[in-house]
Amino acid sequence: MEDRATSRGRWPVVAIVAAVVLLPVLYVFSWGPAYGQMQHGRIDDTVFDTFYYPLIAAGEHVPWIKRALNDYGAIWI
Repeated sequence: MEDRATSRGRWPVVAIVAAVVLLPVLYVFSWGPAYGQMQHGRIDDTVFDTFYYPLIAAGEHVPWIKRALNDYGAIWI
């Protein structure tokens, strides 16, 4: 009986940890589709630049990040 209560009490912690890990990953992977949509004029450049400012700023300071973002975005054009 105690194991069942412990496993029920543990799922919120697992869900929070999964969200903390997965949300940044999904944010980075959403760059490519959003970049493709921006290139086709479906997303405004200003909105794209504002939402993805952290990735854009990282790319300005770290050359391999910029190359990776450009290569990944090119797949979606």
